[in-house]
Amino acid sequence: MTYRNPVLEQDFSDPDVIRRDDRFYMVSSSFNYSPALPVLESVNLVEWKLVNYVMKELPKGYETVRPGEGVWAPSLRYHAGSFYCVFPLYGEGIYMCRTDDVLGEWTKPVRILEGEGLEDPCPIWTEDGRAYMAVAYAKSKAGFNSRIDVCEMTRDLKERLSPFRTVYDGSRENPIIEGPKFYFKDGFFYILAPAGGVRFGWQVALRSRSVWGPYKAKTVLARGGSDINGPHQGALVDLPDGGWAFVHFRDMGAYGRVTYLEPVIWEDGWPVPGEKIGKNGCGSPVSGGDFPVDATNGDGISFDDDFHGGVSAIWQTPAVCEKGWFDAEGGLTLHARPPLGGIHSFPYVLTQRFPAFSFTAETEIDVSELEGFAGMCVLGKTSYLLELTRDGGDIRIIFAGERGDENATKPILSRKRNTTFVRVGLMCRPEVKGSHTYAVCRFTIDGEPFAKEFAALQGVWMGARIGLFAMGGGDARIGRFRVLCV
Repeated sequence: MTYRNPVLEQDFSDPDVIRRDDRFYMVSSSFNYSPALPVLESVNLVEWKLVNYVMKELPKGYETVRPGEGVWAPSLRYHAGSFYCVFPLYGEGIYMCRTDDVLGEWTKPVRILEGEGLEDPCPIWTEDGRAYMAVAYAKSKAGFNSRIDVCEMTRDLKERLSPFRTVYDGSRENPIIEGPKFYFKDGFFYILAPAGGVRFGWQVALRSRSVWGPYKAKTVLARGGSDINGPHQGALVDLPDGGWAFVHFRDMGAYGRVTYLEPVIWEDGWPVPGEKIGKNGCGSPVSGGDFPVDATNGDGISFDDDFHGGVSAIWQTPAVCEKGWFDAEGGLTLHARPPLGGIHSFPYVLTQRFPAFSFTAETEIDVSELEGFAGMCVLGKTSYLLELTRDGGDIRIIFAGERGDENATKPILSRKRNTTFVRVGLMCRPEVKGSHTYAVCRFTIDGEPFAKEFAALQGVWMGARIGLFAMGGGDARIGRFRVLCV
């Protein structure tokens, strides 16, 4: 079987992947969204399904919308019968959750390292059972970046045993190096880390006989002649047959950070992801290849939801919401909440990632019991809303836009309809201009285009999202949510 990149067209940022027996597991950043830290499962690194979240909700303090904060790049590791997910909470330090069952409940997050500038942690256990942690630094909080430090931890990762030591400074050769991932192979410690920034960067491998260094650096994956900008942060993962692969993301603006899969060869003790270019042992991203494992699960992530017995795992909210703001038994009912200034500061939005580069999404909304606005939105740095509100016995349909720094909607088009029940939808298609791919969107009413096309915009560190909302008072009733990926 063959695959084509990206293997995931959805926004699963900063992926880390491990293999446990015949299954691969991935975690990714979720920033300010709850539930937090999605867990995905695959049998072949190509077909993925969403199976769990590490945290059912973010901790106290995230009841308000804090764009781009929350959970940044996590690491997933397995040691001595337990799965460990280690991650930063922006500006607060490094936290850890643990479980014996990756599909079950995880422990509550525990802060294991203090330091508001710490980010991108990754642990490793040596053959004698000692544990170490690699970290990078967020310049916005630490005042510097381009540095990787290591410290020794207790075996359960709950306490630090030694001071941090700087094992690599990439200020000159590999600026903005971050996202370290620790590995051990054939007597060497390896740290795989992206440098150069998300859009225009490259992948670096650091290698040393000692966990403390000194580390020799080598660029192992770069754009080369491909059209894949900044092959960025990811995971080196071993295969059951003894081979290796590399999973990383590519930033695609409004579509977010989509997932690429690269084959890996080892040459002179260095990993070479992708297709080798030149004689220096550097790879370039591939457009596709053979499935790394001869297995298939035949399914993927479902973006449809009939709202029977709750909402599906694909939905998240931009903050931690109070319980009882919706019901999902035989259909979805949103209990409208006060608008709080605008959609950008409104926690009570059920959102999901853009499901594909080209798709349609559709549902029915009944506002006969609503006192306010309800509808569908596309969230980003500028958000777009299709608002429905009662107008006597009729309904008024409003197409509006809202900038994140203004928190006030601006109507663009308004139409009145002789009904209080309407089928609303969103059409999206990619449009390539130069090196940039735009997500060109348009709302629909009863299957027909409504208002003008608009280019969706990414949010803070993430792609655009589809959302369902109700503001004001009363209830909005939502029918089955249907997605068709073209």
